Amino acid sequence: VYKRQVRGTSMSWLQRPFYYTLADLDGKTALYDGDIVLLEKTPNKNKKTKFILKRAQDITWWKMIAIVSDRKRVGQAEGQDSQVPTSFVVDDNLIGPDTNAVLELWKAKTYGIHEHLYTIKGDLASLKGMNVTIKWIKD
Repeated sequence: VYKRQVRGTSMSWLQRPFYYTLADLDGKTALYDGDIVLLEKTPNKNKKTKFILKRAQDITWWKMIAIVSDRKRVGQAEGQDSQVPTSFVVDDNLIGPDTNAVLELWKAKTYGIHEHLYTIKGDLASLKGMNVTIKWIKD
């Protein structure tokens, strides 16, 4: 278990984010905080890799998805309530097998604080040239 020190105190709390794979975004698996997220991919006519953030109709609050490649954020889509869906396009070279690219899932928590809850590791190169829809099913 990873712990992080709370600034100015001797307290600590469970380290986030929690790690998952692309297969865990199946629309059925409950993630650590009870979230259920679905990843769907369809070919992109323009051969670009586009990430789209959507939410179920009853899901509210702020959400964000981001791609981090070689420890730099290279794209993000965020929104709250009716601001979703939003999207971004990523250069395929940034999600290749040699980049250590990950997909981050963020959401608003207590008091509206934006938190990085989940990191999705795995073969993001398999998403090249796709429309990748990340849909929050349950919050």
